[in-house]
Amino acid sequence: LAGYERDEQAGRLTRTEAQARAIAGIETLRYGSDRKDYFWLQDMTPRIVMHPYRMDLNGQDVSGFRDPRGAAIFREFVRVVQRDGEGYAQYVWQWNDDPNRLEPKESYVKGFAPWGWIIGTGIYIEDVTGEIKRIERHLAHTSLLISIVVVLLLVYVMFESLRLERERAGAEESLHESTERYRSLVEATTEGTLLVMDGRCRYANPTFQEMLGAGPRELEMLDLADLFPDSRDNEKAWQRLHELLAGGDPRGGFDAVLRRRDGSLLDCVLSPSRIAFAERNGFILLARHVAPAPDDDAAQLQHREHLRQVVAEMPLGVFRARATSRGALVACNRATTALLSTSDGGENRAISLADVFPTPALYEEFLADLQRDGTAERRLHLASREPSRRTVAIVAALVRDEHGSPRFLDGVVEDVTEREQHAAELEATVERLQTSLLFLHEPVSRVGRSAVFCALDTPVHTVAAMMTEAQASAALVQSESGAVIGIVTDGDIRHRVVAAEVGRKEPVARIMTAPLVTISERAEIYQALLLMEQRQMQHLAVEDDTGRVVGVIRNQELMQFRSYGPIVITREVEGAAAPEDVARACRRVPGLARALLDSGGHPHLVTRMISAACNAATARLIALAEEELGPSPVPYAFLALGSQGRGEMTLSSDQDNAILYQDPDDEETAACAEAYLLELGRFVCGWLDRAGYPLCIGEVLAQNQRWCRPLSAWKRYFTEWIQLAEPQQLLEFTIFFDFRPVHGEAELARALRRHLFAELRNRPAFFPHFAQNALLFKPPARLFGRLLGAGEHAGHLDLKDAVMPIVNFARLYALRQEADATHTLDRLQALAEAGVLTEASGREIGNAYELLMRLRLRQQSAALVAGQAPDNAVPLRRLLQTEHTLVNQAFAEISAIQQRISYDFLGGTT
Repeated sequence: LAGYERDEQAGRLTRTEAQARAIAGIETLRYGSDRKDYFWLQDMTPRIVMHPYRMDLNGQDVSGFRDPRGAAIFREFVRVVQRDGEGYAQYVWQWNDDPNRLEPKESYVKGFAPWGWIIGTGIYIEDVTGEIKRIERHLAHTSLLISIVVVLLLVYVMFESLRLERERAGAEESLHESTERYRSLVEATTEGTLLVMDGRCRYANPTFQEMLGAGPRELEMLDLADLFPDSRDNEKAWQRLHELLAGGDPRGGFDAVLRRRDGSLLDCVLSPSRIAFAERNGFILLARHVAPAPDDDAAQLQHREHLRQVVAEMPLGVFRARATSRGALVACNRATTALLSTSDGGENRAISLADVFPTPALYEEFLADLQRDGTAERRLHLASREPSRRTVAIVAALVRDEHGSPRFLDGVVEDVTEREQHAAELEATVERLQTSLLFLHEPVSRVGRSAVFCALDTPVHTVAAMMTEAQASAALVQSESGAVIGIVTDGDIRHRVVAAEVGRKEPVARIMTAPLVTISERAEIYQALLLMEQRQMQHLAVEDDTGRVVGVIRNQELMQFRSYGPIVITREVEGAAAPEDVARACRRVPGLARALLDSGGHPHLVTRMISAACNAATARLIALAEEELGPSPVPYAFLALGSQGRGEMTLSSDQDNAILYQDPDDEETAACAEAYLLELGRFVCGWLDRAGYPLCIGEVLAQNQRWCRPLSAWKRYFTEWIQLAEPQQLLEFTIFFDFRPVHGEAELARALRRHLFAELRNRPAFFPHFAQNALLFKPPARLFGRLLGAGEHAGHLDLKDAVMPIVNFARLYALRQEADATHTLDRLQALAEAGVLTEASGREIGNAYELLMRLRLRQQSAALVAGQAPDNAVPLRRLLQTEHTLVNQAFAEISAIQQRISYDFLGGTT
């Protein structure tokens, strides 16, 4: 009304024309779930100016019109407006457009003084009562469900705790038995055993202690020089000992003289063997007293047999393999067999080193290092019988024959899974700390909120309403001069109004906190956190350079890692001075994604963060390209397609993008625009590739002339796809239906979307063809509740294929509803709001989507940690039993939505 009245005052319309247009516009306005709620117009006479349903009253004097209860309702509306300018009134009126049904109604009316009109609208009391009952039922059902879930969780936690306690007790008992067995073996041997680690004597068995004449405590204070005197008799022995201390290869036994603690000398033979324990290198010396005896050869045989027993029982794997292209093991102890055997072969299967390495190329590289250096070390990620993978470290030395040709590979193998996990956790922690450090040095102005202001005499209930409307947790109180002198927070209202039973109409000055504590907008966030901690407060007022209060910050917002992690990277990208700086920032995204997943972040938050980083990188690289190329000859929009267009990028997503530009006025401008934008596309796509976003294999890229086109060409593309609706074409071009502008003129993208929706309205036959895409995925077969892979994915589940039916379902129905949203969860929410889905169905489909995306992101993150390329195929044997159950539920939901698509678009056939 005010807009048309301004047109009248400006002389663009006469009053009659302005009022006629206003009446026509308001007459068609509808709202409410069934689109039947309306507005009416009357004047102060009262006379009906316009009523959309009671058109018989239009132009009539209704001063005597009364409802069935006898209330002169239109005169009551006039009195409300005359008294307060606006307000509420209750009466009885017909039910929507049904004149035979009367219901209580409450209306809100407001005067429009320039024309002497009153505009009003109302709601039925029965609607409100019904909504309250529905909410009460929903709350009751939700409370019951939560109670059941809590009970189930408690039962599950109790059983899991009992199971873990039993496993822990069993592991302790097994460890104790192994330790006792190993200690008994070492102590029972007839040879003296001395363990040397980092050049120090760490342990000796009773036999060696007896030979030395010293106890275990005295032994730990002795050096090798105290045991083996540096004399002429020990000259050759010390040559070998120096080699061992320097990490040399133990090559056979040698003679030595041992000095006992009483000073006497003892001739003995030492047999060395190298050992690595807890990332420290050392060696074992087996000492045998040399005394003339007729059975000396038998003693040597016994010594060797004892040594073999020690090696066989060691927890560290020891092996000898042939120096061939297969590396078949010719000898190994039990620990080697246990560590290198896989679940498919069992411990009875012959082991070859080539089978242990992930690829033949890696094993060939290992052999080449041995040939070159004589020794080599590798860490390998192996499949195990457990759900998680096992990591082992293999260290080997090359043994040559008398002609210098490679003959054997002697080595040790150690389980370092736990050490690797600790290292990964440490890396994730460091990543989080680095991100936190960056955030804490951001200026306060980056996170401050605009403030809600009120006067000293404003009633408390009014201030609370203002805070609620602005979604703020605090309001600033101003004096008569406009200076901010205090603050009121949610906590103040709870403690000083509700708890203290202070009246709602009391002035806010009575409950405000003063004096006000402020901080400069140039201060850094860590300074704000320190000030809040020192003052024991939750809010700070933010001042600009002139001392004027411009906003409020809350400590809870500063402490949310999930909020500031992506912001830091995005801002770092936005401030990058060169493409290399953009790439450096983008390389931190996988680490941040891992941190978000580890801290319990929802998958849709992780994918939005990855997409936001890519969007920021794209926009910044476009700006850098424009700095080199100059301004564009025509307005354009850089479009993100596929997963980036939906905001659902993962750690393995590639580029899918295009350029849409305004149709040039002449051929010369057209040629210039095409050349410029193709060059810009080449710059941006190449830089994104270097930043970690690979080029699309199908060349759906802005640097491809086919996808760098004016608006008219893009409209022809979509018209052809919709008219022809060829299944293979639709499968290839589906990603274009998720387009979203990330830079440039958004109006061009809106114009293209309006064209798309218009074409879909005119050709409903398109949807059955498009629906076929959502039916291509077939869930894998199941046996006794376990999933079975088939074909090229035998034993694996392709999570990208699994999640696509949900993505296609949301896209299909969103296009039919002409919803602008592109993210799958946003589309599902829009469908629920439009009544296409029930809230429960939308939630269940969303839960299935979140589960599959979480498994997909976890698989990709684990691959990156292992130094492998991220993929979407998770081995089924790695899924826990609970995950199998949840995936089965997700597939049941997918089957349900595929069935619905079949009935809605294909007449019930699949």
